[in-house]
Order: sequence, then C-alpha cells, then structure tokens
Amino acid sequence: MDQIIPPSSLRPRPPKKSQAEQASLRAVSEPLRIVSLPPTPYPGRVVIVGDIHGCNIEFRELLEQKLNFKKGADQLVLVGDLVAKGPDSAGVIDTAIEYGAKSCMGNHDWTVLRWAKRATPYLPNPDASLAQRETPHTRLANNLSPDQLAYLQQMPHIIELPQYDAIVVHAGVRAVYQETPSYDCMHVRTQTEDGLLDENFDGTPWASVYPGPKFVLFGHDARRRLQKHDHACGLDTGCSYGNELTAYVFPQGELVTVTAKAQYAKGE
Repeated sequence: MDQIIPPSSLRPRPPKKSQAEQASLRAVSEPLRIVSLPPTPYPGRVVIVGDIHGCNIEFRELLEQKLNFKKGADQLVLVGDLVAKGPDSAGVIDTAIEYGAKSCMGNHDWTVLRWAKRATPYLPNPDASLAQRETPHTRLANNLSPDQLAYLQQMPHIIELPQYDAIVVHAGVRAVYQETPSYDCMHVRTQTEDGLLDENFDGTPWASVYPGPKFVLFGHDARRRLQKHDHACGLDTGCSYGNELTAYVFPQGELVTVTAKAQYAKGE
C-alpha cells in the first residue's frame, strides 16, 4: 500500500520549469549512464542510503552505529545528492570513498560539476566568474579537491541491483527505465496527466503510478518524506532540514534511520 505525506498537507509550490524548458534540457543532457553491481555474497547486505546533503555526522552514525556496516562484506549504494545544504559536503564524499560506496548522480552533485567544468547551457551566466556567481554550489566547485570532484564525475545515473531485481536512481525513471533521459533521472518528482515525467512539486508522485516490475529506490523528494509504494521506495527524509537520514537494507527489506543533529537548511 502506498505511504506518503498526503498532498493536502503539502504547501503549494510554484512551478520550477515549464514542460518546454524541461524538454530543452533533456535534449542536450549527457547520455544516460547505467552500471550493474555484482551480487553481494551472503551474509553481506546491500545498504541504500537516501539524500545525505552534506550531513556527514549523521551519515557516519548511520553506518557505524545503527547499521554496524561491515567493509568488505556489505555493499553501500547512495541515491545521490551527497553535497550542498548540510555543513560537510567534502566529508560526505570522503566517507563515501572510504566505504567504497557506489552513488547515483543527484541534481546537486551535477550542478557542482557543471560549475567546476564551466559548462553550458545549464548555467544561468556561464561567463560569470565563480566569485561573481557566489552560491553554495560555486563554493563547492571551487573548494572540493580533484579527487572529490572525480568521485562526483564518475557517478552513473542508474545503478542496477540484479540480485534483488531492483534499481537505484536519484529522482525517478520511466516505465522502461533504460529510456529515461539523464536529466529526468536527476530531477523529476511527479507525473502529468498525459504521462510525462515532471520536476515540479505539485502533482501525482511518479512512483505512485510506476508499474514495475523493477523495484526502484530513489530520493530527491524531501517534501513527501518516506514514500512506500508497490514498486518503489523514496528515501529522501530531509536530513538537511532537521529530519532523518534513511537507509533501505537488502535482503531484509528493512528501513533504518538516524535523526539529524540540527536543521542545516530551510524549506523542503
């Protein structure tokens, strides 16, 4: 049975981009990258962690205290958005590297990379210097180490877990997940009445109508918090907003959480 925060409890939000704007971005996005992870031998677990957003203290507490994560036996997979909003994006990347984590690319990871590369057409003003365009993302692009940026760069958009007939993505996928534009993998939240994926806040959660058969673990939609659907589970429970950091664990199918130490960012 579906479990999400009811739409009536969510404050209406203005559209982020029109369908035409989203279509133009899809058309010029990089090719979709998919990787498939080999089976994790028993009794090893596969641990999928939701959006961390710079919350490294909570990330390490989840791994070391709540999960008793075993390096070399367990496999760590992240839905993406390791950076921004929280206080220690660099530390999160270092922890991910330390634990051998495989991560999908999130929209915030991607934005930092676009600035680091001075890439177009996504930047509002690509001719501006990083100092002129001071934002949390430009500061990260300027301050992350080459190794940390390289970790973000190698992130795929979709991670397949054949052992559990599941996939991991940051935001969402089409019914045929291999046909999802990379931009949508990082940005979508809802599905329109005519069946198009949409990154805007208001509407039908895409995961509530996703038909399977693959089970999808995703993040990105902190406003709806934990989402439990027939063929998908949303793990962005808003740690950076002072809520929780959540992990889904195979083969048990259990959810494990830690509570944020503080509210690091405003709004959801």
